[in-house]
Amino acid sequence: MKGIIIKNTYLRSRPSVNAQELAELDINETVFIADIVLGDEVDENDEWYRLREIGFVWSGAVQPDTTLDLPDSEDFIQYLISYRKTSPAGKPKTDSTDIPERLSFQRLVLPAMYENLALHQDEDFFVGNIINDLRKSTVATKKHVILYVPGYQPLPNLSFELWEAFVQHYFKHPSQSVAKVIFFSWPSHQLGRRTIDDRAIEAGKRFGANHLHSVITKLSEQLKLIGKTLNLVVHSFGHQLLNGFLNSGLPFNERSRVFHRIFLMAPDITKESLRPPNGIFLKNFYTGSGHSGTSHYNLTEISSLALGTHIFWDKYDYLLHVSTRKFAEKIVGTTEEYPQILDYRNLGNYQRKYIWQNVYHYDLQTLIPTGGDKGFKNLFDRPKWRRRMEEVADREESYQDIGEFIALLLNNGKFTKHHRYLFTSKTVADKVISILNETENALPPELTS
Repeated sequence: MKGIIIKNTYLRSRPSVNAQELAELDINETVFIADIVLGDEVDENDEWYRLREIGFVWSGAVQPDTTLDLPDSEDFIQYLISYRKTSPAGKPKTDSTDIPERLSFQRLVLPAMYENLALHQDEDFFVGNIINDLRKSTVATKKHVILYVPGYQPLPNLSFELWEAFVQHYFKHPSQSVAKVIFFSWPSHQLGRRTIDDRAIEAGKRFGANHLHSVITKLSEQLKLIGKTLNLVVHSFGHQLLNGFLNSGLPFNERSRVFHRIFLMAPDITKESLRPPNGIFLKNFYTGSGHSGTSHYNLTEISSLALGTHIFWDKYDYLLHVSTRKFAEKIVGTTEEYPQILDYRNLGNYQRKYIWQNVYHYDLQTLIPTGGDKGFKNLFDRPKWRRRMEEVADREESYQDIGEFIALLLNNGKFTKHHRYLFTSKTVADKVISILNETENALPPELTS
């Protein structure tokens, strides 16, 4: 990735303001970024760039060039499914949280721009476009199509930057076998979490009740005819939507298997959702005054949808843990309810607690090399921070008692960066692509027990 120097700075031998100065870098100079690492904090920013040739530069002095750089021209052609209300002009209503009764579609050339959107609702035409494009592909090894469901957004937007970053990350991988990425845009925005959890679950239920998944079934069948596979990647809050769909009253069995592989990244629902036989009912703290009602969290049918489901989690992913407790404790009614908050939804630590056929768990701390090698920047590589977080993980105080250390990390955005980077890092991409490249009936060797 290229970067442009926007402040006069120095190229240094290490990511430290006290390290040897290797060269002076002038404004508008171009540098080539190889990795993001942690270093000395400058203006509350401790991210540094390791350059491709030699040396380090503080990230605050560099503007990354996010222009898409993909190996083949066909890689710029991707697809959009919009689960949003649509205007008569074919534009998604980004500020609306209403649940639509129909899906809208478009074939797009990246980079995607709102003004270029002209959505239609012909699912057969949409599926036909994808199949025709894949038949024209000049690279036979690209055989996997991914349906990508993003997570929570505080403000209303289409999050196309997530889509483009995902495409660039996977399509430039040396073992890349992904043919296309379909971005699933849905209204996952709200400042705070008072009603969005209920709305996301309801949207998932209506997705099933209105049989909107028919386009996924058609696409899966057509891909199989040309030797391709359909796969699902769900990130973070997108699991609320998935949970609603799996509990929409649809019957699931082997005929429901439309996906080759499913990848669940940082699930923002409780690990008890896999408790036999039907998950768990939790009191809903987000229903407003009175705190009435329960929410059903049940992913036990997930194995019916794919050859294998792969759950990636990290015990140091504290964004979900802290943000959920911080909000829920403001509206909890009695001390008897307090223990439930401590294990509410995901709390940043999914764990391998329940074993299901074809469901596999990956603790990122066992995948990521020590010290952040291979492009991974672990927020808690610093021994002092790791020790403090271990202490917090073993304690059951309220959010207010967790301390200034945790509040600082949450409020200055370090948790958010860590959460986002964990599940888009090269280490995770390596693992996802290796799983995709397994033979049809093979399982990852370390998971066959």
